[in-house]
Amino acid sequence: PTKKEIATHAFRAQYEGYKEIDGVKKNSDTETYFRIRGFLDTPRWRGVPIYFEAGKRMKSPTKEIIVTYKHVSPCLCPPGTEHYKNKVIFSLEPNEGITIQFLAKKPGLQMEVSARNLEFMYRSKKLTHQYVEEYEKLLLDCIEGNQMLFLSTDEVKAMWHFIDPVIRWWKEGVVPLASYKPGTDKILTKEL
Repeated sequence: PTKKEIATHAFRAQYEGYKEIDGVKKNSDTETYFRIRGFLDTPRWRGVPIYFEAGKRMKSPTKEIIVTYKHVSPCLCPPGTEHYKNKVIFSLEPNEGITIQFLAKKPGLQMEVSARNLEFMYRSKKLTHQYVEEYEKLLLDCIEGNQMLFLSTDEVKAMWHFIDPVIRWWKEGVVPLASYKPGTDKILTKEL
């Protein structure tokens, strides 16, 4: 990413009280939250924004991947409401599962639609097989020499190729460090 792209497509912040933690420098400018908008340069994904976001001391510990689809045209949304966008949510923490959020017509003769969810949760009480913790599987694969779940050297280099410029421009102050209160649910109010 270029300096201009980082300035317009990145946000970083530090939670209030972070500098009072033992071992943290009083003048620390380390971010405890970030959001970066990126793009893939391939024909299939060209123009589709991909957001990377992480933060400490948030309201709840959540790890998820959200795929948001463009709203359908013509929109079936009820008049006077926002355009509804279907989503597929891959939840990793605290409850592992997949949720599909979509707009569906209510049964009957009236043209009424409502938001619906279709869910599959991995730790459901109805599952009959033993659930294996993530790290147990990873350690077992490591012991057995199975590298299928591990990154290749090329993948790691590509990640550093992306993130190194981001860190460099942050250190140079291209993206000012904002602050937020611990326990905050949503930090960034503007769209990148």
